[in-house]
Amino acid sequence: MCLLGVLLLAGCDRTPEVRAPAPETEPDLEVPSLPPAFLSAPVVYDLTAVIDAIETSVPSTFGDLEERMGHPDNDRVEVAFEVRRRPFEAEVRGDTARITAMLSYRGRAWYNPPLLPVVSASCGLGEDEDPPRAIVTLVSPLSLDRDWVLRSEARVESVEAVSEAERDRCRITPLNIDVTGTALGAVERTLERRTDEIDERVAGVDIRSRLQGVWHILEESVELTDEVWLRVNPHGVTRGRTLGEGTVLTVEVAVEAFPAIILGDRPEETLSDLPALESGEVSDAARIHLEGRAEYPAAGRLLTRELQEREVELSGRLIRIREVSLRGVGAGRVALEVDFTGSARGRIFLVGTPAIDHERGEIHVPDLDFDLETRNLLVGGMAWLAHDRLVEFLRERARIPVAEVMGPAREQLLRGLNRELSDEVRVEGEVLSTRLLRVIAVEDALRVHAEAEARATFHVTPD
Repeated sequence: MCLLGVLLLAGCDRTPEVRAPAPETEPDLEVPSLPPAFLSAPVVYDLTAVIDAIETSVPSTFGDLEERMGHPDNDRVEVAFEVRRRPFEAEVRGDTARITAMLSYRGRAWYNPPLLPVVSASCGLGEDEDPPRAIVTLVSPLSLDRDWVLRSEARVESVEAVSEAERDRCRITPLNIDVTGTALGAVERTLERRTDEIDERVAGVDIRSRLQGVWHILEESVELTDEVWLRVNPHGVTRGRTLGEGTVLTVEVAVEAFPAIILGDRPEETLSDLPALESGEVSDAARIHLEGRAEYPAAGRLLTRELQEREVELSGRLIRIREVSLRGVGAGRVALEVDFTGSARGRIFLVGTPAIDHERGEIHVPDLDFDLETRNLLVGGMAWLAHDRLVEFLRERARIPVAEVMGPAREQLLRGLNRELSDEVRVEGEVLSTRLLRVIAVEDALRVHAEAEARATFHVTPD
């Protein structure tokens, strides 16, 4: 005779069968947002445009040989001079630009002796006479302000003769007059009056609009492979040190971002304005937060591969596992559906909250236990099946290697960290280590959060 209801006899083999109903579902828990990553993105800028701006701010000639001026040490002497400047050369060390130019100059002097006619003499005006030389040096710290404007605080460091030799002094020997100090002092005063103009011209060099284009590039989705996309999702920018070498200025910048690997169609993109540049510390090590997903059908196949044909002895009876599947039931929990044969056959459900076994690098369900509906059915007619031994067996064996979940995410991240994003932006990086943070069960998948320690550098070279 066959039993009606939950416990059934299958034909004449009289093997009891149980078909437990699926657990009721509850609303999903809110999944915590991943914190931002900070990706190193040094902005490399060639100062040629800045040097050109300074070049146009500073005259290439000073003085006039026909324009007489008094001598500071002798009221009977008048002098005139003409200074010619060669193009500026710049060198950046640290955050300070040092700009130098070679000067050559010529001079004349007039002496009005008592009761005698005015006499005059010159230096550097003869056909075979080399004009004296001097060097002018301007220095200025350079920095980007929060509006991406390059700021300069130019000052004249020195204007001095190349040497103390006669070759580089404008000494008018017949009159015992040295025009060197007068000429170079006038050059220094002229340059000091121009430092504000230099700062204005430096600030006028357009960096922001060029970097706005770079920002839009970072906002675009990058196809890693077919239907696999990298989104950098930049959010903010932090400025670190300003460094320089030669004529190249490098501003250490960290991009605050929420990078994500997305499967499917190209994600929708929204372009935004380049955000203000905030001050802070910039590290060369990036911490990138990843999310791996284990869809329940795939997770069930992994579990079946591990548990299929396993036998468990329960109070002298034997059951053999045929198939295992996994589903989300809300509130951060999963249900394990076990299909079995042996001394009985059918399906049962166990529920619990998944967690990460950090020591073994696996997802397991440490509080796995019979669903209430399943337990009630078993207690009502098949109590031997509701055995702690079965629960302990499944707690121990129903595990998913995290590498199966995070491996693809890590691989895609590495691919995304080494590629050309555009002609102006290249990213290079390596994943150094990965630390598992949590696993969250939602309706359609297990979501695993991890923190990757990586070196990730965006090389930004605006034209």
